[in-house]
Amino acid sequence: MTHAIKPANLHEVRWQTALFLRHNAAPEWQLYLDRGIEYLLPDEVIDKSNRERAAFLARAEYERVASAELYYIGDEVTDVVTGSGPLAGGFHALTPDMVPSPTGLMLWSRDVSASTSGVPVIACSWERQETGVWTAWWTDAVATAESFVNSGQFTQETARNYLGLRGVLNYERERILPYGFGIRVGDAKEGPAATTTVEALTETTITTWALIASPNQRVTVTDIPPERHVKKRLQREGLAFGPVHHVTGFPPEPKPPTTG
Repeated sequence: MTHAIKPANLHEVRWQTALFLRHNAAPEWQLYLDRGIEYLLPDEVIDKSNRERAAFLARAEYERVASAELYYIGDEVTDVVTGSGPLAGGFHALTPDMVPSPTGLMLWSRDVSASTSGVPVIACSWERQETGVWTAWWTDAVATAESFVNSGQFTQETARNYLGLRGVLNYERERILPYGFGIRVGDAKEGPAATTTVEALTETTITTWALIASPNQRVTVTDIPPERHVKKRLQREGLAFGPVHHVTGFPPEPKPPTTG
């Protein structure tokens, strides 16, 4: 499923997502915690209240998104990392230098997986840490709102309000991806099928990182700076305003020298 977000829009997506994390994520996540929905909790908040846990998680994710390098993965590369070609095959050993930046927000040009409720997963954010990479995946909030409207759960006005609170991304789940061949995901709370899905999404994510960070330039990366008014908005909110790294098709193989 292809979404409508263009590479240059990722500056705006960061701004919307950061506002959600700053103002609306903590009360929403506290509600989910109160209902028994599980989040990955660092040791320092294990014994805290759900309110404190939600506030910690939202603040930490905000800091990651606020400082993140931005990556938009074009159609051809997205096809490769979700396929069975030689670049995507196998199980990758994760190393720190395989992750293209200390923090990042990456958007694929189409869905690369789905949530347990069938909503397309289209993005991830991350932070390199000492023993692994804190990784969060995000679904297509527009697709979610549309499905709620189609099912009668939302009116059009409710859908607009829903998207106004969060932007076009909806937080799905988080994992620590350890370096090496360590156990990257425990059993997903939704059951074996979800565990298999998350394991596949993990490999898609690591393969994408590896292609971006590859020293042999197996992909083409074009930088798209924010427009002036967008840059001012990002600066005003204290957000990073570097370029979107648009990761597109593969450079042609060099031709062998001719003889003769």
